[in-house]
Amino acid sequence: MNGNFKKREIQWPRVVAFQKEIARSALGAYAMYQQTRAEVGTRKETLLTEFRTFGVKAYPEAFHQDVVIPFEKWLSRIPNYENLLIQDYNVHKRLSVELNSAAENDLYKSAVRCLPGGRDKARDTFLRGMGYDVLRIPVRAVREKPFSVIKQIGERLGLAV
Repeated sequence: MNGNFKKREIQWPRVVAFQKEIARSALGAYAMYQQTRAEVGTRKETLLTEFRTFGVKAYPEAFHQDVVIPFEKWLSRIPNYENLLIQDYNVHKRLSVELNSAAENDLYKSAVRCLPGGRDKARDTFLRGMGYDVLRIPVRAVREKPFSVIKQIGERLGLAV
């Protein structure tokens, strides 16, 4: 029994040294944990500040779920939105043509009905309504005095003839 006791006495300093090493290792690991935790906290605060700057109301842990996934879903629907814009543009274009032609037709019909002299005056009114300048020249003048007709047109347009 004495021999076993000596072995234990010899091993006791090793056990104490081993326990000290374990304690140092545990304290070192805890210190690293605290340092890492502080660093993560600082990074998280920095990230939260950036999120608030851009108006994002999500926490970093939920950013992917709350921001990225909805944004990816919205991005995947962009072709649908583009098609809707094209369809709206085409419908707008078609309706504009229909409205303009209906307005022109109504203007022409009202001019024909209201003005004495019928279609010629109505056509002149219609053309003036469209922004054109109307010049009436009898066919006989074009045949008999073409130079005077050209001169008259030039004067009306403000050209030197």
